[in-house]
Amino acid sequence: MDHQTKINQLRDEYFRKFPLGPLPTKEQQSLADRIRRSLSWLERAVKISKDDLPPRFVDLWIALNSLYGVRRYQYDPDAKETGDFQNFLHKLGQSPQGNAKLSAIIENAQFQELGIYMISNKYLYRDFWLEWFGFLKTYVDKQEKEAKKALENHDIFHFLELVFDRLLVLRNQIFHGSSASTTSRSEDALKPGIVILEMLLPDFLEIMLSHCEGKDWPLVPYPGRGSLQHPEQ
Repeated sequence: MDHQTKINQLRDEYFRKFPLGPLPTKEQQSLADRIRRSLSWLERAVKISKDDLPPRFVDLWIALNSLYGVRRYQYDPDAKETGDFQNFLHKLGQSPQGNAKLSAIIENAQFQELGIYMISNKYLYRDFWLEWFGFLKTYVDKQEKEAKKALENHDIFHFLELVFDRLLVLRNQIFHGSSASTTSRSEDALKPGIVILEMLLPDFLEIMLSHCEGKDWPLVPYPGRGSLQHPEQ
């Protein structure tokens, strides 16, 4: 199934669950807005040429961030995003169906290969850029061993968290202007990073649409004007 067809299916399911008309309740909005925002960025991403890597990655990342993001302006602004992503993953895995869907993701041989590749990429570690070269190889080897052990033990959450940490460094390099738009040096990480996000996002959205209603989702950051979570309401 191509990406656009899958997105169309997800959008249809979204409107079945959250039909146009009455606003979602304050509680429903926390789930509905995350899905709606993510779908809009995911749809934008698939319309970008596959050869235009940086903007495709940016839109895919925003689609992911729409799902796990919390109100950093309200909570601890210095807290690590990894914790937000961990909380998000565990919420997805609370139902047996959600847990089974996450299991299927990491059982995919291509996903495993791409994940290990990202985890073994020394340029996606803070230690490399701090020139801690003596420590770097040991740490990268340790992370790679942890990832392989997580796969052996079917530890869904730890493997996805390890992959997320590397994607987060790549995100920082692209978002904070640390790479030229035409550079080929980041392609080795961008290409697999894009494929990983393209594999994860539809499944994350499917779990949220089918198995996450009624869960205690955090309030959405920057809620839209007129919505029940907006400050003026």
